[in-house]
Amino acid sequence: MKLRRTQISIIVIGLFLILVFTGAALAAIGPAQPGQLFFPFQQSFENFQLLLTRQPDSRLELLLKLAERRQDDLSQRAGTTYEPLAARYLVSFLTQAGEVIPALEGEQKLAASERLLQLSQEVKTDLANLPLLPSRYRTVYYNLQAQLTELTGSLDQETAASGEPAAPAAPVSLPAAASPAPAHPAINARSLMAAGSASAG
Repeated sequence: MKLRRTQISIIVIGLFLILVFTGAALAAIGPAQPGQLFFPFQQSFENFQLLLTRQPDSRLELLLKLAERRQDDLSQRAGTTYEPLAARYLVSFLTQAGEVIPALEGEQKLAASERLLQLSQEVKTDLANLPLLPSRYRTVYYNLQAQLTELTGSLDQETAASGEPAAPAAPVSLPAAASPAPAHPAINARSLMAAGSASAG
């Protein structure tokens, strides 16, 4: 019984390795596209890469690379029945990349947010210009656009929070207040009487 389990484990591992290496070879020769025979093999290899890539900066770079690959797939599959599938895969990688952004710091976080924001905005435009998705697959289209809108809003906040703080405003220099005019001395009755005596003499 134990020997049989070991054999089954070896077979499963062997099949998995064949799957991974096949996907790697396909990715190296030329990426397969959604709907093509070898695309599932390539997709398995990509998922395996992501599984092994845990460092935030490396993972983000891989996700952006895969998103750009899916963007090319979308342009190639536009106008076919695989157009919605290609669009889903593309948006999925973008949202996964957005989940990595908070783990970055400083200038690296700002640069990554700006790069992903630009790519996401491009994809929003690409989806709107597709021949089938906006008209024939409206529910899928609006869901994907909603995901991208949420992502770009989050990235806008990240770029605002990571940007250089605004310089403090210079203190406003106010003109000095004018000194009040000196009050006239009170004129009492004795002063008036002295003045009248002098004039009479």
